[in-house]
Amino acid sequence: MKKLKLDIKKTIFVGLAFASITAFWEFYNFIVPLMLNRTFGLTDSLRGLVMGFDNILALFMLPLFGTLSDRTNTRLGKRTPYFLFGTLLAVLLFIALPFAESGQLKKAEQFANEVNNTELWEYVKDNEKSKFQEHLEKKEGKSFSDMTAAEKEDFLRAEFIKIEKKVLEDGKEVDNVVYEDFVRPAIRNYTFQNITKKNPGSLIIYLFVLLLVLIAMGTYRSPVVALMPDVTPEPLRSPANAIINLMGGIGTVLAMVVNIVIFSLSSGGYYKSYTLVFIAINVLMLIFLLMFLLTVKENRFLKERQEICEKFGIEEGMEQKASKVKVRFRDLPWIKVRNFLLALLAIFFVTMATDAINSSFSVYATENLGFLEESASFVKMLSLIFSGLAFIPVGYLAYKFGRKRTIMIGVVCIAISLFSAFFVGRETRSLFIVCYFLMNFGNVIVVVNTLPLVLENSDTNTVGKFTGFYYTATMLASSISPFLSGVFTDLTSDRSIMFIYGTICTLISIAVFMFVKGLGEKKEIKKA
Repeated sequence: MKKLKLDIKKTIFVGLAFASITAFWEFYNFIVPLMLNRTFGLTDSLRGLVMGFDNILALFMLPLFGTLSDRTNTRLGKRTPYFLFGTLLAVLLFIALPFAESGQLKKAEQFANEVNNTELWEYVKDNEKSKFQEHLEKKEGKSFSDMTAAEKEDFLRAEFIKIEKKVLEDGKEVDNVVYEDFVRPAIRNYTFQNITKKNPGSLIIYLFVLLLVLIAMGTYRSPVVALMPDVTPEPLRSPANAIINLMGGIGTVLAMVVNIVIFSLSSGGYYKSYTLVFIAINVLMLIFLLMFLLTVKENRFLKERQEICEKFGIEEGMEQKASKVKVRFRDLPWIKVRNFLLALLAIFFVTMATDAINSSFSVYATENLGFLEESASFVKMLSLIFSGLAFIPVGYLAYKFGRKRTIMIGVVCIAISLFSAFFVGRETRSLFIVCYFLMNFGNVIVVVNTLPLVLENSDTNTVGKFTGFYYTATMLASSISPFLSGVFTDLTSDRSIMFIYGTICTLISIAVFMFVKGLGEKKEIKKA
């Protein structure tokens, strides 16, 4: 008697497409916040709003192109044409982004070099002045209790003016941490008020190019993700999704390696151009595309899946040709619809938590914790390698114990990591690495199993649409969360508040998952 087994080699080939996508998004989420922060001086809430653009677009584009790919029938297959032409378009547009930034970047650098601390004091916000006062009280033992408000203002201003960009440490000139903590935010506010607001043309051009890039990426995300369930029998989708996400992890790690290498070789200061690293990421995406086209024969893989399902008595819709059958919730039993929607709601909240952190990781790590850009990239890369080791075990864990139970473990890990990270500061930043590792480990558990969970009631001709529903939930969360967490950050002038925000979101997710019934349960598979 033969047991149902996953074709690992074929799944790895299919995962090349996902590796290309994750390489792009990892680089995008790391580099774009840095560009918006230093070049245009956007506040955390405005930066979060821009970082949500892709997710707002995805609300419409992912279900649309998922459904279109369901109804596509070519000699390349249903999904492959979208990956091919979408990648080529995205690469052409993406390389234009650093050129759209270049004019504003030169102006921002020139302003930063010419402005002095005396002038910058006018651009220090009240809550930042309070933090500067706390710094003087804590680090230098200064007491303000016997000062009037005017005397306190004059003293803080005088101390701020004295801050130097560089300090001597062991006989060497190094960046002054106090300058980065208190003068740099004033420079960004200065840049925003005097360049971006008065002459918004550069920002508008940059955002327009960014929008075109995101549209190009949105055309093939759902089709690429739908390819795995297309060619994989339903009982094996969690292990298969584990391998797909492992390939995504490889794409992410390669993107971070590119970041580290290019940042190290082309270090040119705070206002250096990122053009070279953009070129390197584009080349990486094209390599993944070429490897995919040489190894994946989509129509043949679909036929092989049909033969396996017939052999093992797995009842699924397996028509290979495009169908115009529409999926309507009203045709499904209410209990299935209820659990499906509850599962999407729970996934929505856990995505809210992780996206709040990931969209601000590069800025928080470099500015609040004092990591260099290449060090922050290295931390992220190590975290992804560490969590990537769990992809395969986690997939088979769900195969054995059920997807829902396994997902709950992942959400609890995320909650613990985010709550702990709130208490980590610059002096204890090594502990942040531990927290970030745990968050990514929990996120691996969630990501590997949530898509197969919501696809349990789909078939070959509807999997693109169901994938679109799944991404509607996750992208809605991703479009809201960076902005919402940025609003809390601006109100409190404390970026670490995003960890409390994320913790609350995970607790809500856990509560909702408790009410999901009939999805993600352990299944028995007969032998052939």
